[in-house]
Amino acid sequence: MHFDYEISLEDYSAGMAAFTTSRLRANLIKLQDNPVAWIFLGLLLIVIAWEHHTVDWAPLIIACTGAWLLYAGGRVFFPKRYLTGHYDMSALKGQKFSADIGVDGFETGNELQKSHVLWAAVKLKGENKRAFVLYTGSNLHIFPKCYLSSEQQEEFRRLSGLMAK
Repeated sequence: MHFDYEISLEDYSAGMAAFTTSRLRANLIKLQDNPVAWIFLGLLLIVIAWEHHTVDWAPLIIACTGAWLLYAGGRVFFPKRYLTGHYDMSALKGQKFSADIGVDGFETGNELQKSHVLWAAVKLKGENKRAFVLYTGSNLHIFPKCYLSSEQQEEFRRLSGLMAK
């Protein structure tokens, strides 16, 4: 199966969200990477700073650290805003890609580079309403669904081992 595609900011955000969801389902996110833990710790530090007045600067430092942890954890819930900067700096913006998906694996690329990946090398697979995501441990491959017909999406799921939702 062959198709050409571009990765827009929305597709990039959707792909990153699908990747994070796949990591959570596979239990590959450690405590230090878990946004809920960061938010909880941030709230805890703010409460400690509010309730325990010790040294004059200590509550302010603890509250600022807590606010930063809240922000860092909360970025996950608003990925488009956070990922806009990453997308703008990436080589994805304005690039046209092509993909060949087959029984043995897939090949993606553009006029500058190509990569061939066997299905056995794919460590994580995921999808959401906008994109399919395949992660090999060193590369994240995002395939926007808007470039695929319904039949091609089913074929992609079948070849990659994703279950239809």
